[in-house]
Amino acid sequence: MSDRLTLLLCVNTSADLKIKPLLVYHSQTPPEFKEQNMSKARLPVLWRANAKARVIRQLFMGWLRKVLAPPVKKYLSDNHVPARYLLLMDSAPAQPPALVGDKDSECDFIKVNFLPCSTTPLLQPMNQQGICNLKKLYMKALFTSLLCLVLRLLLWPLTLSTARVQILW
Repeated sequence: MSDRLTLLLCVNTSADLKIKPLLVYHSQTPPEFKEQNMSKARLPVLWRANAKARVIRQLFMGWLRKVLAPPVKKYLSDNHVPARYLLLMDSAPAQPPALVGDKDSECDFIKVNFLPCSTTPLLQPMNQQGICNLKKLYMKALFTSLLCLVLRLLLWPLTLSTARVQILW
């Protein structure tokens, strides 16, 4: 069974402004979250649901208004930079192409430009080690937690079951 999700990442060129990523999944609350009693509010992402797990116009505009605009505006004012921000995005079928009519006064300082489809990965900002680093950190965290679980199984074989390894993996 394949599972799909979309992760929208955002970073500035100097990498000193951290923007909360947008994660779009096909379920509002996955069964695993209910089983583990996990809260989506504690996740380091903005969790949204869509039947096809794609970023649609409403989800993107909500992320732009609530997550991107406030910290960017604060960052620009703290650094005494004019309130102008260029958001470069990969061109994808799921991305909303025209955002001119949707932007309100809160985020009118943000200009969104889509890179052409024929642009090579070397020119796309997030392909310059951003996504690669995120994958490395994720895999490191996954294997660290797996190793900790295995060590606990070895130290306390009677108290923990091997089913936990299957849940983690």
